[in-house]
Amino acid sequence: MLRKLLNLTAGLFFTILAALPAYAVEASQFQIQGQDLRRGPYSGTLDVDPKPDGSLEVERKVRFLLTGVEETQRGVLNARGQDRWQGVIRGSAGITGALGGTRTRSALFALSVDDATDTCQGAVVGGRGVSTFAGRISPSATPTPATPPTPATPPTPATQTPSGETFAGLNIYDFDPAIGITDTAGAYRVAVDWDAEDDAFTDLLGKLLNDPKIDQIEGLVLGSWGDSDDFIDVLLQHKAKLKGLKALYVGDIDYEEAEISWIQNADLGPLLKDLPLLETLKVRGGTGLRFSGAFELAYLKEIVIESGGTSASAVRQLGALKLPALERLELWLGTDEYGGSSTVADLRGFFEGTNFPKLTSLGLMNSDISNGIAEAIVKAPILSRLEILDLSMGTLDDRGAAFLLGNDKIKALKTLNLDRHYMTDAVRDQLKAMTPVKVVAGDTELDDQSPDDRYTAVGE
Repeated sequence: MLRKLLNLTAGLFFTILAALPAYAVEASQFQIQGQDLRRGPYSGTLDVDPKPDGSLEVERKVRFLLTGVEETQRGVLNARGQDRWQGVIRGSAGITGALGGTRTRSALFALSVDDATDTCQGAVVGGRGVSTFAGRISPSATPTPATPPTPATPPTPATQTPSGETFAGLNIYDFDPAIGITDTAGAYRVAVDWDAEDDAFTDLLGKLLNDPKIDQIEGLVLGSWGDSDDFIDVLLQHKAKLKGLKALYVGDIDYEEAEISWIQNADLGPLLKDLPLLETLKVRGGTGLRFSGAFELAYLKEIVIESGGTSASAVRQLGALKLPALERLELWLGTDEYGGSSTVADLRGFFEGTNFPKLTSLGLMNSDISNGIAEAIVKAPILSRLEILDLSMGTLDDRGAAFLLGNDKIKALKTLNLDRHYMTDAVRDQLKAMTPVKVVAGDTELDDQSPDDRYTAVGE
């Protein structure tokens, strides 16, 4: 193998050798600088020791400036022409071949030395390419210590790309335990496929909650938890680490993963009461949802509850919470068929608004008691403070609309959302003619063939 490689490079090597001037040589150490065609500039030392037979023993120590890699090569050079030497040096670079039965790395070496000027010139041809160098005898015989290699640049820490979705103004990252938390100003989502093992979600959630930076994140999003039913217990075990949370989304599950009525939720009260900095809460799925306990959340500004049916007990518990900073509340009440068992009386806490002194946007939506809500809201103390009232997605018809028409407090709203309704076109147009309130109401859902049928927009 070596013979073939020597033959391939011989033409180039002897061309370089012939170009070198002829000099005599004495035992010396040279400080050399060179340029490798592949690896760039280098510097180092070359020790030469002439022998009685005219050969030279050489040791070449160099350091490549771009990479900090150091190499040491040694060999014997034989005279080739007047005061010129060539041979093979062995070391950590160059041609790979079998020399004397030992597999090694070697390179062809050509050298000339001028004792009169204390300089040398040389060339190296190896498997890594060609390099040339020049040097001058060191002022001292003491070898120059090798320059310490440049410390390697530490690898860039792994980072995650945001999912492209946001929650409460925070970029959502799908938690990868192999990477961990890298953006503490983001929201981290934990979710598993619908057919995952029973404990897959809680295992993944546990890894997130045990991440060293968990106490620094601002948002937590709980996606599909499959058949896991104890995720709330896992959160409660680690709730001390979540005190800095500003945004919590429980149930980021779309209809392709599970119908909204299939989502088995939990009692969130014991968790929420220990999240003192929480500003945004969103929950999807009403089955099993509760807010037990009497507590206050001083910074909570926004609540969104999306459900095909929210139980009367959950509605009452939510209405009893002390939320002095709450500005927006959106509550999907649903229908009794899917657990929406609340009556108008259960909404008393929202109508009075005592616990929500800053509430300006109220949505009592997706309800099959929309007419009763319309009748009660025009008498409610909260109405005088509202800017936005949303009764959309429910079963409001002309009977409920009659309570809204002409009411001065309704007219004073900025927006009245009645979209997805069962009003006749004539009544809808009367409402939309009210000023200065902006009334949002599209086409009716009335079916001339079944005029008594009423359905909320979201059920199953």
